[in-house]
Amino acid sequence: MFNSMCTCKTDEALKMHIACIAVPLYTIPEVPPDTRISHMDVMSSDIEAVESDILQNTRIESLRLMNNRIGIISEKAFQSSGKILRALDLSYNQLDKIPLKSFSSITNLDWLNLHGNNIETVETQWNHLENTLQHLFIGENDLVSFPEHFSKLRTLSSLNLDNNLITSIPPNVKTPPALETLSISNNFLHEFPVSLLETGITLNRLYMRDNYIENVTNIIPNRFINLQVLDLGMNRLESWSGQIFGGRSVVQTLHLDMNRLEFLDAKAFDGLRSVRMHLSHNKLKNLDHRTFEGLERILEYLDLEHNNLGTIPKAIRILKNLMFLYLSSNDLGELDPADFTGVSSTLRSLSLAGNRLTEIPTISLMNCTNLSHLNLGYNFIREIKETDFGDWAMHLDTLLLMNNKLKELTGKPFKNMTSLRVLSLSFNNIHYVEPDVLLDLANSLETLEISFGVYYDNFPVKILRHLKSLRWLVLDNNDISYVPVNSLHSLDSLQYLNMESNRISVLVPGTFSSSNQTYLREVRLNQNHLMSLEPNTFSGLQQLQTVTVSRNKIIEIMSHAFKDLPILLNIDLSFNKIEYIQPSAFDSLPGLKRLDLQGNQLKELRITSFINSTNSLAPMSLNVSNNCIERIPVDDSKTAVHISILDLSHNSLEFVPLKLLYLISNSLRNLYLDYNRIAKVYSSDFSNLTNLEVLSMTENGMKTVASKAFFNLTSLQILYLSDNNIEKLSSEQFSTLPKLRVLSLARNRLNRLSFGVLSDMPLEYLDLSHNELLAVPTGVLQKTGATLRHLLLTDNRIDHVDGTTFSDVPKLTNLSLSNNKLTIIPDNTFVGLTNLVSLDLSSNNLRANFKELFHYVQNVRHLNLADTELIEMPPLPLPSLVSLRLSNNKLEKIPKSSMEMLSQLKTLYLNDNKLTSSPGHIWPSLPSLKTLDLSSNPIKTITKASFSGLTHLQHLQVQRLKYLDRFDAGSLSKLTTLRSLATDWHHNLGEIVCAAVQSIRRLSVHVNRPRLVGSLVKGCGPKLESVAITGSQLRQVDPQAFVGLERGAGEGLTISIRHTAVEDLPVDLLLPLVGIPKLALDLTGNKLTSLNPLTVYSNYTTWENSGTNILKGGLYLDDNPLQCDCGLLWLGQWLRRWLREAVEVHTLGMAETQLAQWTVRRAMCTDPRNGGARVPVADIYPEDLRCKASALSGSGTGNTAAKTSHLIVCLTRSLAVFYLATVWCNVY
Repeated sequence: MFNSMCTCKTDEALKMHIACIAVPLYTIPEVPPDTRISHMDVMSSDIEAVESDILQNTRIESLRLMNNRIGIISEKAFQSSGKILRALDLSYNQLDKIPLKSFSSITNLDWLNLHGNNIETVETQWNHLENTLQHLFIGENDLVSFPEHFSKLRTLSSLNLDNNLITSIPPNVKTPPALETLSISNNFLHEFPVSLLETGITLNRLYMRDNYIENVTNIIPNRFINLQVLDLGMNRLESWSGQIFGGRSVVQTLHLDMNRLEFLDAKAFDGLRSVRMHLSHNKLKNLDHRTFEGLERILEYLDLEHNNLGTIPKAIRILKNLMFLYLSSNDLGELDPADFTGVSSTLRSLSLAGNRLTEIPTISLMNCTNLSHLNLGYNFIREIKETDFGDWAMHLDTLLLMNNKLKELTGKPFKNMTSLRVLSLSFNNIHYVEPDVLLDLANSLETLEISFGVYYDNFPVKILRHLKSLRWLVLDNNDISYVPVNSLHSLDSLQYLNMESNRISVLVPGTFSSSNQTYLREVRLNQNHLMSLEPNTFSGLQQLQTVTVSRNKIIEIMSHAFKDLPILLNIDLSFNKIEYIQPSAFDSLPGLKRLDLQGNQLKELRITSFINSTNSLAPMSLNVSNNCIERIPVDDSKTAVHISILDLSHNSLEFVPLKLLYLISNSLRNLYLDYNRIAKVYSSDFSNLTNLEVLSMTENGMKTVASKAFFNLTSLQILYLSDNNIEKLSSEQFSTLPKLRVLSLARNRLNRLSFGVLSDMPLEYLDLSHNELLAVPTGVLQKTGATLRHLLLTDNRIDHVDGTTFSDVPKLTNLSLSNNKLTIIPDNTFVGLTNLVSLDLSSNNLRANFKELFHYVQNVRHLNLADTELIEMPPLPLPSLVSLRLSNNKLEKIPKSSMEMLSQLKTLYLNDNKLTSSPGHIWPSLPSLKTLDLSSNPIKTITKASFSGLTHLQHLQVQRLKYLDRFDAGSLSKLTTLRSLATDWHHNLGEIVCAAVQSIRRLSVHVNRPRLVGSLVKGCGPKLESVAITGSQLRQVDPQAFVGLERGAGEGLTISIRHTAVEDLPVDLLLPLVGIPKLALDLTGNKLTSLNPLTVYSNYTTWENSGTNILKGGLYLDDNPLQCDCGLLWLGQWLRRWLREAVEVHTLGMAETQLAQWTVRRAMCTDPRNGGARVPVADIYPEDLRCKASALSGSGTGNTAAKTSHLIVCLTRSLAVFYLATVWCNVY
């Protein structure tokens, strides 16, 4: 009854918690009747419709169905649970409207999430929900106005309308009477909605972030305003009035960050009584010394980061209760001794990071005796003297000194910091540390981070030996090559150790002592030079849970390398060079849950490597994919190993490992044998796997499958046999698979299916695509049609369908017949398919009476008629249709009548037809259209009339219009909700974009010429989140291309130059964008052989002060012909540092770390040392290429070439081999 691929737990009240996460499901899974369910989650599946009474006779309190494809909900869907259901999550589905009729039986619902759907309007009658609903989330939909009917929701306390299309809020709008929290961020509001404050008597949190509000002066509500939070961040405020709300208000937390404020007047916040204030990322140059008058004893938190202050404002000195002050990135130089006068006694946390400080501001801080958190990172501090931290530092808990210019640590600089728990010295260039420099922190220091910071060959034993309280130690990306056996013995409180990306070649047994490291939980040694793991390398560590040693040079794992580790959960040994694992290598690891051995050179997998490891209650996941495994011998001792997920894909197996599978049959749930050489499957291969749920055998070249190959797989739900050479299947092939729901036979050589091949199974998904079928296997469907939801028949040779073809699959929701030989489709072909949601008839030469053909499928929402030789657009009587593809046809015009019944259509693809103009006459018939593609048509002109009537359009593609000779600048000005535009480069592109400046967020420009000239947006500053440039002819990008983007950029901006012929990029290309917090540069698929650092950094100072944070969103260089030479060394160093600095990979879990590393390693270069092999840029080091400083001078002449070579050397100066570079950097 209950699906075993889902998890189920029972709480103390005997209520079940059910979770089906990323399980391929097409209906809500059944649960036993009369079951009491506290929470049920069915997330990231493929459910398209919620049918009647889905949880019949169950008592469920919370149901979460997020991230599916639900577009239809039966009116009786929740009938049985109506009196008990209190929370319902339908977020990230495809609902067009709020299914209030479906909620009619839910009498006690108080939490409803509809975020991320396609809802345009809100119904007027909410029935009993008006008296029960307390929390409503309806953000990321298509609402264009504030729903007036929400005022009827008497009990509603929180309402989220973020990321809709709301342009204004009428003055007569009333808020729900009990509303406390309202979020209406990321809309198109231009004016502050004072009516919300006047009617929202109970409102205390108002979030209006990321709108277009320019002015908040003269806003005087008719009542006293009391708000806990007012968020106006990321708007367009250029000034701030001290009399906002008429002085009759309380705003405890005020967000004005990411606006355009340059100056703040006296008493700017008088009357607000703010406790917390966010003013970061503005353009503030000065504050009146009386700016904070009225807040003298109220303001506790002040964020002024990323402004242009130059000096610490005197206005701060009056804030007698200020505890948190953030002044990062303000171009602050030498501080005034009186800068913190007035706040010194209360200040707890202070950030001066990212400025121009050259020394510890001792005198300025001497009275800050209660300071506990001090951030001085990203400055130019060259030394720490014993006198720097006086008595004022006694209460310091956290000191951050990363990315300064520290070269040595001597004396007793920390002698007054007896309370210091956290110290970061990362990204310095420390070459000498006196042994007792940390002695005064012996009893307090718990966290020490020195990444990319200290360059010692040996582990710094003497420096760390005093730190008895140290729990978290990070020493990644240094030059450590040797770890003496007693290195860690004094660190008996250590819980986390990270020594990734060093040069450690040997790890002596006993380094991790069971008597000393009694609390050690995690060890990270990825990307070192280890050649083997010796016996007892990790032994007796009672608290150890995770060990990661990936991407070393390990050839062999010795016996008992991992021994007596009772709660060890995760081991990562992936991407080494492991050829052999000795017997008992994994000895007594009863809690092992995940072992990753992928990407090695194993030819055998021996179960004798495991002894007393894993357990039956929580079996492990074993990944040995991407090896060279040919055989898996199993000895007679039958060592007990419990494996639930086994990945053997991408190996060299020629036979199914029968003995291994027999040994682990009781625990095995998922088996992956893809990309091997298993040409034949025999009857006995899987006979004992009665608990197996998923079997995947794609890409094996399989020709023969024994008729009883899958005999007795009574628990199997998912079977993938695609991409083989199977020509026929026996009628008994799947006869003993009573639970099989998903079957893929795609990309084989099947030309027919025997009548009973799919009998007696609850099949929901069947993929027969890319075979040689001459007809739809109607006999097969007759046997399995009662449960089938998805049927994929793409790319076969089917030339005939009729009224009987699909008569036995009444529950079908998704049908694909694309790329067959269909021509004539009878009118009654789809009779009975009343549940059909998606229909794909593309790539057939169709002749049909579409009006009659679709008469029987009125619930179809997605229709694909692309490449069907259409000359005239037929009428489509499909009132529920939301997506229509008409691409690659021969349409010259579209009659208005053909669209009159498509009022719900949201997506329309008309690209690659013969339209000579935009079919403006049909737009009034498509009031809900939000996505339109007119690319690759012979359109000659685009004017305002081209898109008149498209009041909800959000995404427009008009690329590759090679006959276009006129594109009026104001053509898009009426598209007030347009969020993304894909167009060709035009001489007036900047004017076109600026006309749509109020809404456009994503811009894609196809350039069909060798050079991109001038700025894309000129001076208007749209709020762009991404800008993409493409074009196979493009060779040169103007240095000014992105000027102007900084004026409207918010928290993040991705610049993409993809799939062009560009071989190099101009210097200072990103200079205008360096202040954007999360800037990303995507250079995928170009012709780059190298990358000039001056493209990213204007000079070495920029690098020193920003590190990789200047491109915090990442630098992506996939699919370029990069060459592994000395000029690319800086990039390898940059990518490694970005992982640590921007991604903070050292704080991520094992799976997230692997993903981040994989992202970086996609940037590959051609290695001349290795026969032209492609290797990750992140893996190249100076010693590998035998580079010297003189080798980096590069080509070119003049100042640019000199500046480039200087910067390349300086960017890599932290590597020991570049000792000469340090001198050059200092004198250049």
